[in-house]
Amino acid sequence: MDVALSITAFPVLARILAELKLLTTPIVETALTAAAFNDVAASVLLALAVAISDTGGGHGPVTSLWVLLCSAAFVAAWMVAVKPAMGWVAGRADAAGEGGSEVWVAVTLVGVMASGFTTDLIGIHAIFGAFVFGLTVPKEGV
Repeated sequence: MDVALSITAFPVLARILAELKLLTTPIVETALTAAAFNDVAASVLLALAVAISDTGGGHGPVTSLWVLLCSAAFVAAWMVAVKPAMGWVAGRADAAGEGGSEVWVAVTLVGVMASGFTTDLIGIHAIFGAFVFGLTVPKEGV
């Protein structure tokens, strides 16, 4: 319960700071970085807590370890393979001009769904996969 409650309302914080036009100040950048790191760490801990506490169906510590290892492999694979691919797609969408934005949206939606589906197969919530996919989207471009 503590882990679930430690997750911040990061989008709300970012929206409030954007409306106050404070997003570019160094202290706010530090605060948002700390909040993002806190959310990532809490999400990982929450996934681990859910995997460990899953007692239905005879799951035990071996299953929990498997979920943890698969989750780490998922994050590593997405950062190594999907992040550069998304950068390439963003570059192509920029170069394509007007017609590239539809391709960008389609690829992003498919990526979010695939990430969520993969984490659901692993045994953690699909929102974790969508969050990890969001980390692969480049800041510049499109």
